[in-house]
Amino acid sequence: MASDRVQRRHTAILAADVAGYSRLIGFDEADTARTLHEHRAAADPIVASFGGRIVKTTRDGVWAPGTPKGLSRLEEGLRRAGLPE
Repeated sequence: MASDRVQRRHTAILAADVAGYSRLIGFDEADTARTLHEHRAAADPIVASFGGRIVKTTRDGVWAPGTPKGLSRLEEGLRRAGLPE
C-alpha cells in the first residue's frame, strides 16, 4: 500500500549510573542514598517534561528513552539544580 507511510522520529536513550557507587555506599550509605534520591527527584520531572519515561532503574542507574532535545534539557536542568551531570 503506497499510501501507508512509516513515521520516523529521532530517539535519544539516556543510560546513566553513579560513578564509584559501591565505594560511596561503603563509605557512607545514608548520605549516598540521600544524594541519589535528590538527583532522581531533580531528574524525573525533567525526563517526563520532554516526553521521556524511566524504563528501568537499578540502585544507581537509570535507562530512559526520549528525544535528543529532551536529553539536552535534562543536562541543563541538572546544571541549574546544581547537580553533576
